[in-house]
Amino acid sequence: MGVSSQIETNRRAVPERRPELGLYARVFAVNAFILTAAFLLLVFTPFQLSAHTTTTQFLILAAGLSVMLAANAALLRLSLAPLRRLTELMTTADLLRPGTRLRATGSTEVSAVIGAFNATLERLEAERRASTQRIVGAQEAERSRIARELHDEIGQNLS
Repeated sequence: MGVSSQIETNRRAVPERRPELGLYARVFAVNAFILTAAFLLLVFTPFQLSAHTTTTQFLILAAGLSVMLAANAALLRLSLAPLRRLTELMTTADLLRPGTRLRATGSTEVSAVIGAFNATLERLEAERRASTQRIVGAQEAERSRIARELHDEIGQNLS
């Protein structure tokens, strides 16, 4: 799914509510799955360790550890994918296109971060509008002052 399909152009992004595990629980579940799989393999395979580990036993254990680490890395990458997408989406936010908001998707934590980011965008846009109004007001006041000075100066010169 592309980054542009994740962006909404309405003023208020409504978070999607679906039951999901929090980030901590997902990371814990991934690690628990890997460790349980390793435990079951050790319990139900005929592999035995002697008091003095042989080279073959060491290589088998090292291969098992490598597989566990690779599986853990892959599953964690999948679990943390919403944060990676959030980072990509946050880099595309543009204050010059007001009203653009990110859809609150992912886990509860990620949805909360997206909501806070959307609120920050709202505040920044409001401040930009207020600053623009102050600038326009100052420019109008300066124009009026210059117009009065020119009018008064021309009137004095004519008198």
